[in-house]
Amino acid sequence: MSDAPSGLTWEQANCTRDQAAELLALADGLAAVGALRTGRRAGQLSIFNFRLRAAADGGDAPDAPLVILMRAGVFRRHTFFARFTPAGADGAAILALSGPIDRDWEWRPAFEELRDRIVGQPVWREAVGASYEERLAAFRASLAAVEPSRFSEGRGGG
Repeated sequence: MSDAPSGLTWEQANCTRDQAAELLALADGLAAVGALRTGRRAGQLSIFNFRLRAAADGGDAPDAPLVILMRAGVFRRHTFFARFTPAGADGAAILALSGPIDRDWEWRPAFEELRDRIVGQPVWREAVGASYEERLAAFRASLAAVEPSRFSEGRGGG
């Protein structure tokens, strides 16, 4: 365990604060596209053997917690879950993780290809109402003072 109040540092999570902001910006956009198309804040994109899913937890409001699943692999399956609860009147934002991202998982290239395929599309701007860069800046600001926690710690992670 670490000295961090959440018991999980960014280094232990094998994820930087900036990578988490990128993941949240794309996942939030996928959920917004889902809301535009089906009325439910849930969406997914897949490429090759990589899948990114995102859904609102506890309702379809834009400020509802966002649950994210990243998964890849044919023979050895990599799976990563995150739950982001935006800051509210009751306190700071919370980013709860299932655990660290596997150190041998090269998820960034597939993630970046998914990102680049959707963020320039008209549906992105229509659903999200902002560019990816604007949403990324907002998530960076939201995570500025956040340390990740584990789901099992009861800090909004389930």
